[in-house]
Amino acid sequence: MKHPLFLAIAVLLLASVTQNYTALAQSPNPADGVLIVVWKYDGAATLMINNEFDRYEAVGYGKIWRSFPAGSKTSIVGDGRLPEGIYKLRPMDGKDTKHLGFTFETLPDTYETYYVKGKTLDRNVIPLDDDFLRLIHEYTAGLLSMENPPITLVILLGDIPVEMRDRIKMSKNLQPWMTEEALDDSVRRLKPLNDYITIVHRIPEHYRFADDGTWIIEDAMPSAEADPGIAGR
Repeated sequence: MKHPLFLAIAVLLLASVTQNYTALAQSPNPADGVLIVVWKYDGAATLMINNEFDRYEAVGYGKIWRSFPAGSKTSIVGDGRLPEGIYKLRPMDGKDTKHLGFTFETLPDTYETYYVKGKTLDRNVIPLDDDFLRLIHEYTAGLLSMENPPITLVILLGDIPVEMRDRIKMSKNLQPWMTEEALDDSVRRLKPLNDYITIVHRIPEHYRFADDGTWIIEDAMPSAEADPGIAGR
């Protein structure tokens, strides 16, 4: 039997060295109205709306109801994993009612659908706490009749908690993708997108990936002196 500590780390920390970048959608227009940012390692989410500076500003914060693994997919479908990146949300039919959701390409001509929902153990769900989900519904209700509603989801990693690092240091026989070095490398590859969104408060329109999967943001990063609308996270 595997040690409970090992199982906990396997659930919380599983991060692939390579990512399925083909799953990432085309970046939406930065003038879109509503942005939901999920921070996997922090187990948290932020709801943002576009303001008079054409920037996203936070209007609410919530928690992820259960662990939401970092890294790319381990199988084509059904593994409950969602690569970090940028996605467009729209109303979709769930089992009982409509939910915000999106479909992305895991491999050529192979697609998987994810939903933004409340507390559930269902797979293929970003499970948010109920109060935060109600806030999202409040801000998006007037957009759902649009053919392409201006609702964007960005999946980021956030910061690796100290207690997570401590558990890694006490563990033995970790898989390569579970080591502290591998997790730090995942954060490093995503840092340009993380910095652009948290500092500029916009979604980049132009980006590409280095050979190792590092995000390369081709939109210029403005300075606070040149653009007083920018702010920190």
